[in-house]
Amino acid sequence: TTIYKMQKTFQRIFGFTLPLFHGRGLLTYNVGLLPFRHPIVSVVGRPIAVTQSDKPTKEYVEQVQAQYIEELVRIWDTYKDTYARERTSELKLID
Repeated sequence: TTIYKMQKTFQRIFGFTLPLFHGRGLLTYNVGLLPFRHPIVSVVGRPIAVTQSDKPTKEYVEQVQAQYIEELVRIWDTYKDTYARERTSELKLID
């Protein structure tokens, strides 16, 4: 796009680029810098009990991480059809 070309030219000349964005106005909805209105959904899972330690073992950290990932997958499977109906991909966990 034209804006992208302008950003790349600016970046080539000055070594950095400025983010260009637009949104709605305070009193108008066509032009401004405020973000567009979109609903924000927060889903909170079950708490994970963690024992505080100055030097936790690797096994303990991996155990807590496994509990976290298990709860994250449970939340995704429970709410994905409610809040992410138009998703283009599934949850991907990277090692």
